[in-house]
Amino acid sequence: MSAALRAGAAPDPRRQAATRAALLFAVAGALAIVQSLPLMPAPDALRYQALGALDAAIALLLARLPWHRWPARALVAVVPLALAVAVLFALVGRGLPVEVVFAFHLVIAVWAGLSLPRWTVLKCAPLFLLAQLIPHLPRGDWAQAANAAVTVTVMVTLVGEVVAHVVVRLEQARAESEQRARILRAVLLATQGFNTLRSDEVMAHVVSCVRDLGFDAAALSIIDARRGLYRLAYVSGFPPDYRDDVHPLDRGITGLVWREARTTVVENYRAHPAAVPALRESGFDYLVATPVRVQGEVRAVLFGARRQPQPLNGEMRDAFELLASHAGVALHNAQEFEAEAERSRQLQESASRDDLTGLGNRRHVEALLAGLRAGDALLMLDLDHFKRVNDTDGHAAGDRLLRELGDFLREAVRGSDAAARYGGEEFVVVARDGGPSADLVAARLLAGWRDRHPRTTMSIGWAVHRAGESGRQTLERADAALYRSKRAGRDRASGESELQEA
Repeated sequence: MSAALRAGAAPDPRRQAATRAALLFAVAGALAIVQSLPLMPAPDALRYQALGALDAAIALLLARLPWHRWPARALVAVVPLALAVAVLFALVGRGLPVEVVFAFHLVIAVWAGLSLPRWTVLKCAPLFLLAQLIPHLPRGDWAQAANAAVTVTVMVTLVGEVVAHVVVRLEQARAESEQRARILRAVLLATQGFNTLRSDEVMAHVVSCVRDLGFDAAALSIIDARRGLYRLAYVSGFPPDYRDDVHPLDRGITGLVWREARTTVVENYRAHPAAVPALRESGFDYLVATPVRVQGEVRAVLFGARRQPQPLNGEMRDAFELLASHAGVALHNAQEFEAEAERSRQLQESASRDDLTGLGNRRHVEALLAGLRAGDALLMLDLDHFKRVNDTDGHAAGDRLLRELGDFLREAVRGSDAAARYGGEEFVVVARDGGPSADLVAARLLAGWRDRHPRTTMSIGWAVHRAGESGRQTLERADAALYRSKRAGRDRASGESELQEA
């Protein structure tokens, strides 16, 4: 893990608790050392100094141990250790006032309440009681001290459990606050992202917002009710083999939500009869799914999954269903926009397409001329004796010949090139960057047309577009070259390279 990620990670509560305990032992050690400073017999001073050294060693040990590798319950061992040190203090001091004992035990109980689960202090109450009675055993007055010990034990236990209760409530409040913040952030991001008019972007954004709610994975399945199928179209966090899977609509949670048309919560997915095999062993046991409606019809299902169960409270359910509702509206708007854009594209394409040949029409030719680049080859093609075909065999035969030439040009031009009908029996071909081989392109078209054994031949004139020249000027030069082919006997190609014209 990178240093940046480590720096941004949340502190380990086990490490924090151990640090607090180490600090308490260090303070106890300092108090023991200070206690040995006043004038007192050497043996007593040495005992206090030894106790201070022991506390310091325990503090250092607690600070250095790898608590992050152990479960949180390992910290319970600090309680008997701290009580043992308190007993040593009482033994070294040959008895401590009840107030001092209470202070020692209270600090230990407060630490336990802050650092350990609820009821830990209560479970340790016998240890607190025993720690108060042990110093009295050598003196034989433990019976007289029992009442005070019980009172102190009850008080410190009560304080420790109150602290633990407050900590739990604070943690719950913090978790609820973080959840509300996630919900608000997800909803705000959703409303911003739904402004797009592309359905794929809308659906990908919805899945991302579900992850922002705190789910480990999210997906959106698209339903094809007519075919009885559904497809996992947008997936985040799920196994790769789950992506783009197609399933029958009568199986899986998607089918269940589609039939019941309501939010469904699955708390043990692997054991659920509708579980998909690809997900059964993925580790996602907690699943939430809600329908996405488009104009009242369930058209998709939105999923959120977690590896660890977490109750779906009212706020989270409302946010999840709100995302699905917004997604349905946005998806409908996006699909309407895309359908309108497709109709507009088809209309525009129809306006630029010649109905007879299926190639571009005169308007398309104008667009090709406007888009010419220096080095492009422009070829003009004209069917020879086309009028004779019309006069002899009728216009239907002429139309068939034009359609045949249109089919031929569609097959003959490269993917980057373009062909269009200029008008009548004249056609235009643009060969991108084809200037150096324009004569070869023309020869290939002539040979290919002859191989079809058509009713009539064709003539070609070509020119290479020059920098600073208009498309219309290049067309005029190609037209002049076509005229030369006609005069030279037809069924041939004429042209001029850029070098010849320079």
